[in-house]
Amino acid sequence: MRHNSRMKQAPGNQMTSRGKIARADVREKILNEATRLFGERGFRGVALRDVAATCKIPLSTLSSHFARKEDLQDEVFDRAVGKIIKRVLSSSLHDGTPKQRFRQYIVNVAELFLSDLPEMKVLDREWQELDKAATFSRVVRSSTDRTTVDSVRFTAEMVKSTNSDILETIPAIRVAQMVFSAIYGIIKLRSVHRSAGGRQVSDATLTRHIVLMVERMLKI
Repeated sequence: MRHNSRMKQAPGNQMTSRGKIARADVREKILNEATRLFGERGFRGVALRDVAATCKIPLSTLSSHFARKEDLQDEVFDRAVGKIIKRVLSSSLHDGTPKQRFRQYIVNVAELFLSDLPEMKVLDREWQELDKAATFSRVVRSSTDRTTVDSVRFTAEMVKSTNSDILETIPAIRVAQMVFSAIYGIIKLRSVHRSAGGRQVSDATLTRHIVLMVERMLKI
């Protein structure tokens, strides 16, 4: 008698497999909705029951994934950091001259801060609450994560390749951090400048101005 070379999966195993997939899908939905809600209302403005209601699942189901709201916030933050790093350090940064690559990095960062991404909203709210011990600890912990450390090193090497004169005084890794922070500050203060009578410019124009400013400051 010939045996079928493909063994049929036992019914019990099929159910277990489907159950794992379904649980993973639920967790992904929870993280997506929590990211959106935390970004829109802030951490304090969202309860676990709000996330559960948005996901249309019982609170007990959500609690089986995240027993505490702090656990959910930690994972939402870490996930947001990972997605933002991937977006900023796109494949386009591996092509072109050192100046072209660094210019594209500046553009990526500016466009990110100007975007309406839920993950960016989450990080923005966290950065604005660094005076709170729990938030400060979360951001510091994230900055020592392998993915974050590798991204900072990659950016520092890109800065170093420009051979800017400023590198004789300031380490490349510090320059990279300062550029990132400067772009964030410029964009966050944009509304203040407008209300103070400043000329309104498009996102594309503002991005070009930021690129020009950074390149002139670094003399590259």
